[in-house]
Amino acid sequence: MTCMSLITLGTQMFLCCCLAVRLRAPLPGLLLQQPSQDMGYASGTLFDPSDAVIVGKTVVLTNVSTGHAIKASVGVRGQYDAELREGTYEAGLEDASDLLPYRRSRFRVTANTKFVINLYPVQRTGFAMTVQGDVRLPDPQVSYDTFEPQESLSESRLNLVIQYEKRISLNGTTTYEGRPVVTTFDEVTLISQTILLSGRIAAAPGTAVVDFGGTKITVPSAEINPESRIVRIKWRGKVEDRHF
Repeated sequence: MTCMSLITLGTQMFLCCCLAVRLRAPLPGLLLQQPSQDMGYASGTLFDPSDAVIVGKTVVLTNVSTGHAIKASVGVRGQYDAELREGTYEAGLEDASDLLPYRRSRFRVTANTKFVINLYPVQRTGFAMTVQGDVRLPDPQVSYDTFEPQESLSESRLNLVIQYEKRISLNGTTTYEGRPVVTTFDEVTLISQTILLSGRIAAAPGTAVVDFGGTKITVPSAEINPESRIVRIKWRGKVEDRHF
């Protein structure tokens, strides 16, 4: 073998060794950190009662057990996203003076799973311009009823929350009316002009929107059973149970 061949062979071996060393080294900017084993994800969209998105807000997600809060900005499409430690959370809004105080049910986050939690706050009416100056218009009358969990649900600390304008109770059934009434349990939202609450089952006797987080469907009628975690949809001629 000639000297030139030896030099060429040595150069090739040196380059191969350098390449192997470089391939073992992490590449700057491409190192992907693995999420913690106890972390999950929550995202969602802010909607007003007309189903238009609300932008420019800050969603506050608070762990019910620890009190630790995570803030997530709402983007131009009305969406937020947050990484959360496993647990049960409450969702609220920060510095939203143009919105009425908002409440929804708690929701559960489990590790390595992404949950879609859409929010439905109500906007204030605002002001009217008159010759005497700006006059604040009456805000919508929005109230909330919260029902704490039965014993079987107490460990997760989930609850049922109903957002409404009017309420009438008769013979063990409470009728809620609004524009619209918004009922939430965990990641599910049931929206209708009327909600009937009997025991812990919230039913929409007329046309309703069921928001499963990632999917929204309009149905002839539906009900939420928190105890069994079933949404019962009553189509014309058949009944469909969806577990969540």
